[in-house]
Amino acid sequence: MSDSAASTAFGSAPLHALSTRGHITIRARRRCRSVQCTVMDARDGSWNWSPESSSTRYVGLCFLLRGQALTSGRAVESGEVLIFGRHGSVVEWAEPTTLACAWIAEESLVEMGTDPFQLPAVLPASPLTIAAQEFILGFARAGGQQSGLAQYLTERILIDMSFATVIAAEGRSSISERRVPELTRAQTHFSVRSADPSFSVEIAAQELGLSVRQLQRIFSKAGSTPLRYLRDLRVESARELLDQGPETGLSSRDVARLSGFSSVRSMTRALHAGR
Repeated sequence: MSDSAASTAFGSAPLHALSTRGHITIRARRRCRSVQCTVMDARDGSWNWSPESSSTRYVGLCFLLRGQALTSGRAVESGEVLIFGRHGSVVEWAEPTTLACAWIAEESLVEMGTDPFQLPAVLPASPLTIAAQEFILGFARAGGQQSGLAQYLTERILIDMSFATVIAAEGRSSISERRVPELTRAQTHFSVRSADPSFSVEIAAQELGLSVRQLQRIFSKAGSTPLRYLRDLRVESARELLDQGPETGLSSRDVARLSGFSSVRSMTRALHAGR
C-alpha cells in the first residue's frame, strides 16, 4: 500500500494521520460509533504517525499478535502494545507483523483523565492488555449489525479498556489524578477485569499498586466493598446474558464463564444473593 492510499484503504479519519511504506493487508475492520478496530498485517517498511496532520485527533493502541517492531530505539515484541498518541512516532517492522488496533478519539480518553502528552510509545504485556487484545480482535472480526444500545455499550467497553490498560501500566505518569478520583480508577479496572474468573480483590490491589486495605477504604467512601462491587458486576453481566434467552445459544456454564464466575453453582448462589 502506498502512502497516498493508506487512509483511503483504512477508510476512516483516525488513519489520516498515518503514512506508510511497505505492505499492509487489512484482515478485518469494524467501526463502533467513535471507535474503529482493525486487524492487519504489516511488513517490509514503516509507519509514520503525524497527529498534527489530522483535523480530529485520535489515539491508537496496536497490540502485536505476532512479529516484532522497532520504535523509539527499542524492540517491541509480540504481546506488547504500540501507542500512537499526541506525539509523532515512527515504527519500523523488523519482521512480518500482525496487529489488532483500536483507534479512539483523543477527547474520549481526555475526559477520563488521560494526559495525551504523556502517553508512552509502548506498553508491556499484562493481563489487561491480553483482555483488551482479545476483545478488540473478536469485535473487529465479528459480523452482523448491532443495535444502538449494543453500539453504545461496545464503545464504552473499548474506551474503558484502553483507559484501564494505560493506567495499569503507567499510573501517575499518564493520568491526571486530579481528574480521575481513586474510586473511578478502581471501578474502571474492576469493570474491565471482572469477566476473568481468576480475578480477585487481591489481584486488583496488586495491579492498581495498592494494598487490599487501601482498596477497601476507597470503596467504603461509596458505601461498598471491593468484593461486593466485583460480585455485582458479575451478577449484572450474568443477568444480561440470561435475559437474552435461548437465542444466544449459551449454556449455563457458558454464561458463568463469560460473566467471571468459576462455576454454575457460584453464579447461581450470587444471583440468589443479589435479589
